[in-house]
Parts: sequence; C-alpha cells; structure tokens
Amino acid sequence: MQKGDDNIVAHAKDNEEKLKERLGKNLKDMLSFGQKTEDTAYISVDFHYKDKDGKLFLIEVDSSNEAKINVGEYCLINALFGQPNKESETDKIVSGVEKSDCTFVVVLFNKNNTIDRNNKALEVVKKAYTIEINYMTILADEITDWESFEKAIHNSPSDK
Repeated sequence: MQKGDDNIVAHAKDNEEKLKERLGKNLKDMLSFGQKTEDTAYISVDFHYKDKDGKLFLIEVDSSNEAKINVGEYCLINALFGQPNKESETDKIVSGVEKSDCTFVVVLFNKNNTIDRNNKALEVVKKAYTIEINYMTILADEITDWESFEKAIHNSPSDK
C-alpha cells in the first residue's frame, strides 16, 4: 500500500459500517467468487441480500469515486459467478440463482460520484460483454433504513 491508502481503506470500512447500521440484520456479510490462490482470480462484494422471491443483490459500497473499480468488479463477478467460494459458503447462497436474478448494487458514499456516471460505465461493459447480471446504483444518502433500501432496490429506475 502507498502512503494515504490506509486512510482510504479506513474511510471505506467506516462507510460499510454506516450502511450496516442503517440496514441492520437483514443485510448479510460479503460473498466471494473464485479462490484466493496465486494462480486464480478472486473477487468479493461487501454485502448481500436475497429477497423473498429468490433475487440476489450483491452490494458494493463505493467510497472513493471510482466507477472504473465498480466496472472491474462487475465484470469479475459475472465471469466468476459459476465459481462461488466454498470456504465463505457463497456456494450455498448462490445455489439455484441464475445470473439474470442477480443484481450488482453500488451504494455511492462519495458526493463527487453520480448515479449517471456509474451506470454509464456499467452499461458499456454490460452491452460489450453481454453480461447477464443486472446492476443499479443508489446514493447512500437515500438509504436511511431497511424500508428505504427495499424501495430503492425494487423500484429503482437505474436498474438495468
């Protein structure tokens, strides 16, 4: 890590905690795909939620105004979706879930990032690589409790 990276990581962890405090026990910890070895790819999301209809929401907290990182994560999750990590028990959670029933949700905490900017970047790769996983972007300020989160993920006009 370079000097200053510790502050970015600490800020990201603070924002993850803020989201978890707002959403409570319904929000589940990370899911991971691939394996943590030298010669394989591995990616994880901060949180997940599976609704009553079996739709899976993979939730990533964006604290640093980096749409390009969200795009990379979105692509890797799509590529590794069929390789859920067994150690983290991701395999049990995604079992029976089709990519089309999965949504990558980016929660923006950085005030300089916008839904439009993030969604444009995600849409480019979704079309270019025929990615089946859906995506949406939500502003953190709009998520105050579980009810506001549920409303955002089920009624979002940015859902693609």
